[in-house]
Amino acid sequence: MKKYSSKTAARMLVSQRVELGVSRHARKKHCQQVVTSVATSRNHRVALTGLATWLHGKDGKHLKNLNESDAAEYLTLRSMTVSQSAVDLDRQAINFHLLRDDPIPFILSVIPTEEVDRAYTQGEIAILLENCGEKLSLSIRLAANAGLRAVELITIAPVGCLNESNRDWHKERFVGREGDVAFVVHGKGGLRRQVRLAPDLATELMRHLRPAPIKVRDREVIHTSHFDLVSGVNFSMQFTNLSQKVLGESQGAHGLRHTFAQKRLRDLLCYGLDYELALKVLSNELGHFAVKNTLAYLRN
Repeated sequence: MKKYSSKTAARMLVSQRVELGVSRHARKKHCQQVVTSVATSRNHRVALTGLATWLHGKDGKHLKNLNESDAAEYLTLRSMTVSQSAVDLDRQAINFHLLRDDPIPFILSVIPTEEVDRAYTQGEIAILLENCGEKLSLSIRLAANAGLRAVELITIAPVGCLNESNRDWHKERFVGREGDVAFVVHGKGGLRRQVRLAPDLATELMRHLRPAPIKVRDREVIHTSHFDLVSGVNFSMQFTNLSQKVLGESQGAHGLRHTFAQKRLRDLLCYGLDYELALKVLSNELGHFAVKNTLAYLRN
């Protein structure tokens, strides 16, 4: 008998519902039925691999034979050992790929969710910049100045080389940054959004423009890169190592995006926007279209 592979079972199951490159904004109804991003498909594979291993070890059952009782038992066990976000991811994967007609309801994790402020202070960033090389320094400053994700350091491009997505962008977006230089990034969920950089930083960035764009593979995804920067997973790893060495801890490179969000909100309030409007503008600038997604960046 062929040996059962939990990883293969999960991969084959998820692959049946993957359609990469489909616009979630343009085809909302269709995208409720398929996985449209590499990151989501990878997360679902990992979640279902864990489920398949447990299920097969429990009574020799294969993943495709999962029933509601098995799923509820597994998620209940998981809720005792992992955070709410991990339980939610497992439940999402199970409901999406296996129990669409009879989904498992919300299950509360007993592990408390620790809400921490991931932002770096300007003093901490200054210390990091004093202790790193020129290329990493540039990437750190870009991320903090424009709220960039690590992957967006790969995809950042001059305006005209990459077109912004056709979305309902807020008219107050970039208020107070009218003199800054526009670039476009290809970010999470396939969204292409405009970002702004301080003029001196934009000038420095342009010195790293490649003679021609190249293709870069990062976390199983192929991206187009216009600039020679420390970016993607490489940036995340280098930044974390630097932060741990210099500061004694790390909130990850994504903490720079938190730094940007908190500073930008203060600036918007200083420009006269009320809190609700400032939050909506900030949400747009970060590439969010639900303000609730932005609130996580504002813990302090």
